[in-house]
Amino acid sequence: MSQSEFAGIISDLSSEIRSRLERLENRVHALELTLSGRSEEFARILENKNDARRKKKFSSKGSNSINKTKKQHKTPQNHKEESKNKLGPLKSAKSDKTSDNSVKRDFKRGIKDVFSKPSNSN
Repeated sequence: MSQSEFAGIISDLSSEIRSRLERLENRVHALELTLSGRSEEFARILENKNDARRKKKFSSKGSNSINKTKKQHKTPQNHKEESKNKLGPLKSAKSDKTSDNSVKRDFKRGIKDVFSKPSNSN
């Protein structure tokens, strides 16, 4: 191979490399533009989400503060009176534990009886 042929091949290759490099640079530039546009869009989406979160937090904080002001703080005395009121006249606040246990025991026996009778009759 002569030097002129070798020089011609090198110039062809260099021009091919330059054209490919130019195309790659154009693609990179186009991708950068696309990404910058999408990053702006992404930033807007994040901003909208953050605004929605802020609004949600603000509304929940507001409703909680309103609810907290309406509720009374329960002292042990208030709680006892409230439980007495809920139980009504049938039970006093100081109930007899032995009678409670016997009621529970009878209730459990009754349940056992109810569930055992159909199986025995078959």
